[in-house]
Amino acid sequence: MRHLFKAITFVLICLPLAASANKNAIVQHAHELAKRIERALHKNELTQPQIYTYLTEMVTFDDRIYGSALAFNPSFLHGHAFFLEHNVTEDGRLLYSPYIFRNKERLLKAIDIGNISEKYGYDYASWDWYKTPMETQQPNWTKPYFDDGGGGIEMVTYSIPIGEIAILTFDLPHEEEPAK
Repeated sequence: MRHLFKAITFVLICLPLAASANKNAIVQHAHELAKRIERALHKNELTQPQIYTYLTEMVTFDDRIYGSALAFNPSFLHGHAFFLEHNVTEDGRLLYSPYIFRNKERLLKAIDIGNISEKYGYDYASWDWYKTPMETQQPNWTKPYFDDGGGGIEMVTYSIPIGEIAILTFDLPHEEEPAK
């Protein structure tokens, strides 16, 4: 009985550490995924279905992840994206950001938040989750915000620049403290 008490005490002490380790594992997994995407981009082997596969892998890596996006730099898209007729801003910039997220029923949904002709589409290039890491070329956590465009929840976003080509993100509900 004493061994059982020690085991339960050990588990209760370690639970917060395991949760923190899992958040670090999410960040590590995102960085590994960003490297795979970057290699595919440099080899000119990244396809639309592959993008959605990578994002689905990110969202399903951990149940706490609400969504994941790959937001392309508008200047990169001008030379590479002929299929974006609904993703042109008033000033002529192209936007393309596939986003996989969990809906209210916790089912995965795929959208393109760069498709500004849809109600969920918006100019992501002006949001902090995109701008800050693109300008600094450093990963970044956002401050909590309500994502009215894609997620529809209070969240924080972790963003990883992939050179000056794109930003890979994942979103956690605001109540989840980001790993430092």
